[in-house]
Amino acid sequence: MGYITADPGVLTRELWPQHVAVANIADGYDLVNGNGEPTSAMEDWQLVPTSFEEVCEWAYIIRDTSAGEWSRGYLLLYKQPGETAYPDVLYPVTLRLQGFIKTCNLAPLGSWNGCVGTTISDDESSQSIMFRLQETAVRATQHLSLHSGGFDEPWSHMQKGLRNIRQLVHNTLSRGSARRVEPIPDINEDIYLTRRVFSKVRAEVIISPD
Repeated sequence: MGYITADPGVLTRELWPQHVAVANIADGYDLVNGNGEPTSAMEDWQLVPTSFEEVCEWAYIIRDTSAGEWSRGYLLLYKQPGETAYPDVLYPVTLRLQGFIKTCNLAPLGSWNGCVGTTISDDESSQSIMFRLQETAVRATQHLSLHSGGFDEPWSHMQKGLRNIRQLVHNTLSRGSARRVEPIPDINEDIYLTRRVFSKVRAEVIISPD
């Protein structure tokens, strides 16, 4: 689990007022792997660096050959995932974010309503209907958006940490072409998280949950 930092050794979450923070930050403790550990006890790989240059030394990107679609074709991995990490095992980066929920759809089927999208004609074959069901289902997504709740200091640091990670992704995938520079986020911007609900199996007309 990666924790975005405001300064070296200072978690962004520690900047939220105590009455809105989830963990008891008064004693400097945070929940890590189910155990109360002080921030200073975390390993370097658990803390997202504050600068873009350090983020480039913290994580890297590889192609995921097992991905079934182009939008999931890469993995963001920890470069040095700690002394207890198994050799030759890839450790994808995961992040813990904080904020106030603005919109949310985490229903099992997400945005999919089970319909084919258009009216079914009387002479339409069952195979055609199943194909259209599949085509609408694979576009279904779950989403969660977060906003600052008016607390600009922790929010700005979290946005900066995410911007550095996005810049690493864009720089890596745009090698040999014009690099895209991530815009500096506005303090009023929300953080929008989304993922597909289903995977598409191309060889057969099958819809399977992730």
